[in-house]
Amino acid sequence: MYIAIRLWRDQRGETSAMAMLLLTTIVALGAIVGLATLRDQMAAAMTEVDELLAATEPAKAVSSEAMLAELLKFEAATARTRVLA
Repeated sequence: MYIAIRLWRDQRGETSAMAMLLLTTIVALGAIVGLATLRDQMAAAMTEVDELLAATEPAKAVSSEAMLAELLKFEAATARTRVLA
C-alpha cells in the first residue's frame, strides 16, 4: 500500500496539460492526414482494377460497384442460410 501512495504522489515525471494537448493534437492531425491518403490510394487502386477488368474481357466488363453489390447480395444470402440452419 505504501508503494502505491508513493507512486501516486510522485511528481518527477509530471507533464503539463498543455504539452499533452499539443501531443494529442499532433497525433490526431497525423492520423487524419494518413487516413485521407489511404482512402485516396485505395480509390486509385480500385479504379485501376476496374479499368483492368474492363480491358481484359470487354464482354464481361463489370464495374467495381457492381462486384461489390453482388458480393453483398451473396453475403446476405449466406447469412440468411446460416440463421435458418
